[in-house]
Amino acid sequence: MFGFFSRKPHQDRFFIKEGYRINRSNAKVRHSKIDPMRYQRDVYIYAAEAIKSMGANRVADVGCGTGDKLVHYVAPVTNQFVGVNQESTISVCKKTHQVGEWYAEDLEKPRLHLQPFDLIISADVIEHLRNPDHLIEWMRRHAHCETEVILSTPDRDLRRGPESMGPPENRAHVREWNRSEFADYLRDRGLKILNHQIVDLCEGMKTCQLVHGSFSSGN
Repeated sequence: MFGFFSRKPHQDRFFIKEGYRINRSNAKVRHSKIDPMRYQRDVYIYAAEAIKSMGANRVADVGCGTGDKLVHYVAPVTNQFVGVNQESTISVCKKTHQVGEWYAEDLEKPRLHLQPFDLIISADVIEHLRNPDHLIEWMRRHAHCETEVILSTPDRDLRRGPESMGPPENRAHVREWNRSEFADYLRDRGLKILNHQIVDLCEGMKTCQLVHGSFSSGN
């Protein structure tokens, strides 16, 4: 599906360093009902600015959680947005929000085929997946020739220290990448990286890496 990997020696197929241990029985994600706006706020602020600068109309948030940040930050800049998440969470989104479209999807076994989007967001989702390639392929399948994507995930070295060999302390995370590993993985899967920066996880905790890219040719 992806052609030949350009992996470096001693790395697994997701470009994690040799000897790194994953959480093989990752816990289910629990979305905060107390403060759903706390985490990944900077990712959505960045996404809103990207939407305005791109002139994007149709936007998807894959792994949208409770949808609060999508509605708060994205709805003011486009009225064509879609939230995608597991069935139980999407049922809450539909009851809570009067705007947007909401679709249930199992990202380990994706089946949706929607119209292409101008921008696809996935904030701190990829580290929860046993096979992150499914998320990348979901994005590719829902992209047109000018689509851009925004992904975020914890930077392992900043969060755990450069000596960390896993498994992640957060039992809901299967694996965590450092910045160079994540860039290598995404490029290998055909993503052209336009921007790669560290943003706040929440106030005072700069351990979240954000990648802004596209699937256009010329990587």
